[in-house]
Amino acid sequence: PLAQSVITLVGMFWIASHAAGLRKPQSKIYELALDKAGVSPDAMLYFDDLEPNIAAARRLGLTAVQVGEGFDFDRELRARDLQV
Repeated sequence: PLAQSVITLVGMFWIASHAAGLRKPQSKIYELALDKAGVSPDAMLYFDDLEPNIAAARRLGLTAVQVGEGFDFDRELRARDLQV
């Protein structure tokens, strides 16, 4: 599936907020993701469907893209030169 291809290709990972004891849009959950990935905020591409989560990620310097029904991940990744 596309999601698995993207995870493999760009090193995506999931953080279960309930397991981490954090919730979006708390800044700590994004900081945890940055620490886990070992990258600076400008090197992370974040997708979410909720504007408050997108805004929180952007405040920390992440590149954040809001998704919705019919969102074309493949097109978005290709536009960023990330091949699937």
